[in-house]
Amino acid sequence: MNKPTKTIKLHLACGTNIVLGKGWTNIDLDTRNNRNIKKHDLSKPLPYKDNSVDMIFHEHFIEHLPKYDGQAFLRECYRVLKSGGVMRVGWPDTARLIRAYTFRDRKYFDYISKNVDGEVNSKSWDELVVDFFYSWEHRYGYTRKHLKSVLGDISFYKIRYKKRMQSDHGFDIDLRDDPATTYIEVVKP
Repeated sequence: MNKPTKTIKLHLACGTNIVLGKGWTNIDLDTRNNRNIKKHDLSKPLPYKDNSVDMIFHEHFIEHLPKYDGQAFLRECYRVLKSGGVMRVGWPDTARLIRAYTFRDRKYFDYISKNVDGEVNSKSWDELVVDFFYSWEHRYGYTRKHLKSVLGDISFYKIRYKKRMQSDHGFDIDLRDDPATTYIEVVKP
């Protein structure tokens, strides 16, 4: 009789947003001395075998990596996922910024402005655009179309944009509820 295999679910770059009681392994470089976080530098290969992970979630992390490091990170996620494994990514969508800037979306402006590093409010739309790219240690930006293309080039398929807390694969740990964040789910063939 085969022993049932444990589902492996990785919450990468969890920061202080630790998920408990749902089977997720929280992983971050800074454990904050918290035993619920597994310490790992995500610029290094993930400490999992090829084709061994069922689910991966990361939110507001990919934009902190330079362009090619971000793509290498996504390829590493692909490597460890099983065939049929799924990944959900949440990130601050650059296209949403451009749309908000073009149409002067006050809700978007107020949200970003109030959450800039150092709690300095942006005074104008033009300042807000620069704050978006250079605050929070952002290193690169993605639009929906660009990230979809990158994920497709890696060989992910069933690439679908999702709303917060809506998932085709049982993800229920989205933490961001703001006008900047976009979610995407992908499957490894």
